[in-house]
Amino acid sequence: MAQLASLKRYLILIQKVKSKRYLTKAELLQYLNEQLKYEENTDKGISVRTLERMIGDIRSFMDISIEYCHKNKGYHIPEDEERESIVEKILEPLNLLYATIGAKRLPEYIYPEKRRSVGTEFMADIMNAIKENRNLSIRYAKFYPEVTEERLIQPHALKESRGRWYVLAFEKGNDVLKSYGLDRILDLEVLNSKFTPRDNLDVQAKYRHCFAMFTSDEEPQMIKLSFDERDGHYIQTMPIHASQKIYKEGNRVIVELFMSITLDLIMELMSRTWSIEVIAPQSLKDEFCRIYREALDRNSR
Repeated sequence: MAQLASLKRYLILIQKVKSKRYLTKAELLQYLNEQLKYEENTDKGISVRTLERMIGDIRSFMDISIEYCHKNKGYHIPEDEERESIVEKILEPLNLLYATIGAKRLPEYIYPEKRRSVGTEFMADIMNAIKENRNLSIRYAKFYPEVTEERLIQPHALKESRGRWYVLAFEKGNDVLKSYGLDRILDLEVLNSKFTPRDNLDVQAKYRHCFAMFTSDEEPQMIKLSFDERDGHYIQTMPIHASQKIYKEGNRVIVELFMSITLDLIMELMSRTWSIEVIAPQSLKDEFCRIYREALDRNSR
C-alpha cells in the first residue's frame, strides 16, 4: 500500500504541473499538502526535500521530467512530442487506478470500454527481443487470406494505431519493413540467434505523412475537406493528422491535410460520410464516389 500511496502522490503532482504551468515550489507544496489532507486525512505535510525527491522519482521511474523554468519562475513539463505522448499514455490508466485504489472492483458507475486489443501479453518479450536484437519466431494468423503461418522475424519497433499494437519487423532475407498485429500473433518465441539491426531505419519518417498503419510510396499531397459544424468540433478536438489546419467558411468547417492517401485514411474519412465533402484532390473525390456507388448498389437489392 505504501507504493500505491506514493503513486497517488506522483499522479497528483504530475496532473497539477500539467494543468497549470509554472507553479512555484511553494505553490506546489501548498497544493500537495491540501490534497494529502483531503485524500489521506492527515495533517502531516511534505517538505521541500520530499517534493524534490518526488520530482526525481517521477523522472527516474516514469520518464516524465518536471523541470524548473527560470524565465517563467515555475515548474513545467516540456512539450516535446515524444515526452507528451508518454505523459498521456501514463496518465490515462493511472487516473483510473488512482480513482479506484482500495476498491476490490470497479464501482458500478464506471463503464470502461470493453473492446480492447488482444496480444499485449507478448509486448514484454517483443521489447526484450528488440533491445537485444534477437530473432522472433511467431505463429501468425492472417486475416486475408485466412491462413496461419510460421514466421521468423527481426523486430525493430512497436507501434500503436487505433487501439491496436503492431511489431514492425523484417523477415530474414527481405528488405521490406512489415507490420504484424499483436492481436494476430497466436504464439511467440524469443530465439537465442541475433540479427544486425537496420541503423538507417526511421520509423517516424516512414509514417510521417500517413494515417494509421498503411503506408504509401506516393508523395503526400494537399487534401481539402469540408464538414458541418458539429463534425468540425470533433475533428478540432481530435485532429486527423499532425499537418491539420482548420478554419470556417460560412456554416462549414474546412480541414486541410498534407498526407498520403491510403486505405486507412479513406476509411477514417468515410466514418463521417454524413457530413464530409471532398474538395480536393479530384482523385480522392472520384474514389469516394466509386465507393458510394458500389455501397448503394449492394444495399439497394
